[in-house]
Amino acid sequence: MVAIAPFHLLMAPVLGAAIGLFAALLAPPAVAEGRLKTHYTISMTGVSIGQIVWLVAIGDQRYTTSANGKASGVLSMLVNGEGAVDVRGTIADGRLGAEVLHLCDQR
Repeated sequence: MVAIAPFHLLMAPVLGAAIGLFAALLAPPAVAEGRLKTHYTISMTGVSIGQIVWLVAIGDQRYTTSANGKASGVLSMLVNGEGAVDVRGTIADGRLGAEVLHLCDQR
């Protein structure tokens, strides 16, 4: 018998790492304005099991980032799950200050 963790437990470390990476990239004091939208496919042994879309918008004094993930491919036949995280905040003295953090687990 194969035990598979719920999708939100699989995605939590990925989304946490993505937000941590985002915060580390903004650590230097000089921050330019910009937007980024990227798509990731999560695979295990070459088989797609999930997808993530990550959005980032950076201004002079404010930032927003969000990520949405869902099971896909072979995993979607076993588990139906989606999750999202949104973070908004300020940029002051080269540091991020989170004002709103929203996590959503949809099964």
